[in-house]
Amino acid sequence: MPSPEESVLIQLARMEVMLASILEKVTGHGTRLDKVEEQAAINTLAIQRLNDSAVANKLTAVATAEALRLADEERRANDDDRRAASEQQWTPFQRTIAVTLAVVAVASFIVAVIK
Repeated sequence: MPSPEESVLIQLARMEVMLASILEKVTGHGTRLDKVEEQAAINTLAIQRLNDSAVANKLTAVATAEALRLADEERRANDDDRRAASEQQWTPFQRTIAVTLAVVAVASFIVAVIK
């Protein structure tokens, strides 16, 4: 049977081995925790970039929709102006000028053919 001093030394040696094993496991967990924290930081940056991209896309969509709305309003205004111009009736003076020009053109043609 070992002496009390030897028993204490044996127990201390066993405890040192156990503490070394625990320290190794804690160190391993610390290393994994560092990797998890690093990945979390990368994921946070990626999420922020996605959020920024979504905000930019939304602003672009709103600006495009507004530009399309304005272009449609302008097109409709131009169509209304054209329609109003085409539906405008000729005044008697304009009719007289048109008939006179037509008669002159026909007369010039006839004179040119006869010669």
